[in-house]
Amino acid sequence: MTSLFLLLLALDRDPVALLADAIVAEKAQETLRRPFVYRERQQNWKLNDDGQKQRVGPWLNRVFEHIFVEGQPYKQLIESSGKPLSGADLAKSQASRKQEAARRLVARREEKVGGKRFLPGTRNVRMGKIGELAEAYNLKFLGEELMDGRLADRILAEPNGQAETPRKKEFQSYRQTLWIDQATRVLAKRQVEVIGPDSETLPGSIITLYFAPVEGQDIWFEHRSTLNFGVQSFGILKQRGLQIHEFYGFRKFQVESTLTPIE
Repeated sequence: MTSLFLLLLALDRDPVALLADAIVAEKAQETLRRPFVYRERQQNWKLNDDGQKQRVGPWLNRVFEHIFVEGQPYKQLIESSGKPLSGADLAKSQASRKQEAARRLVARREEKVGGKRFLPGTRNVRMGKIGELAEAYNLKFLGEELMDGRLADRILAEPNGQAETPRKKEFQSYRQTLWIDQATRVLAKRQVEVIGPDSETLPGSIITLYFAPVEGQDIWFEHRSTLNFGVQSFGILKQRGLQIHEFYGFRKFQVESTLTPIE
């Protein structure tokens, strides 16, 4: 009887409450992540009409360093095609960082807020923070799933048809699935499928983000994302592609050489 009761309880878990727990956990994680810097490897493949890679190796392979410039996160290219930047490419990257540092210094003086962050490689696909989902989606508990040896609660978020703002209208083009770690209530995986027209990627595009704790710590970071997408121009299919991002080398930020005091 006890096992049956626990099974029925699991099947009846409230997805709204689970999402609320995840929102609280995510806010705490955002604070913990703030002082960290890390690297990101981005690889791109072009896909044919059947969704298969056109070549074995990626046509684009780059490594970025996520650092701080004037107190804000900054993504700097450090490798391309498996080689560290040098010559004109290195000079261009360094010049871009200095230019951004100067822009941010002026913005800090004028108390301006920085721009919005878009997911790399997906143009303007804005999945939203998980705190935005409750008002735009109908939630359904799908059960438990074992992920990397840890149990996670799975939630399906289907568009609720409420599109009174441009932001919510865009949300109606996405079906989202969330995996929430049972032990910590932290988001362990997120998958977004494009199902409607109000996105700059074609229906059928799928974005999947994977999160995991940094070894020996209770701080979770995105460690991998896959983007299988199609984009179009003037109603004509322009490109299908697969993009993979791997995040690694997480470490606490120490000294920012570009930080300039405001006089």
